[in-house]
Amino acid sequence: DVERQLITDVCNAFHLAGIIAQWMEAVPTLSCEQVIETFAASCHHHDPSLTYPNNDYGYGEIDAEAGLEYLLSKPDGIEEIFNGKQTNDKEIYNLAGQRLAKPQKGINIVGGRKIVKW
Repeated sequence: DVERQLITDVCNAFHLAGIIAQWMEAVPTLSCEQVIETFAASCHHHDPSLTYPNNDYGYGEIDAEAGLEYLLSKPDGIEEIFNGKQTNDKEIYNLAGQRLAKPQKGINIVGGRKIVKW
């Protein structure tokens, strides 16, 4: 039914906006062209007989983590993803420049390097 499809489309749009917002947190200068490039490089293609992008599946199933890893592999991205274990006692800051006792979920600056903690 039309109402159900509209609700699904709106929910998908919010989901997509959230993924792009996370990518932009990692790469604040991210452009529309770079977002499309990231989709092309990181989306899953479940039907290899199709050409992507297409009118049924677009670029494919979005993989937010693969997209982030793709962006991080670029020279202007963050250098690593934090695994939750702090191996040394370097100073830690958030993006607002506030000093932290330990890394928080999201983007942190540890010893002058940007990292992402999941």
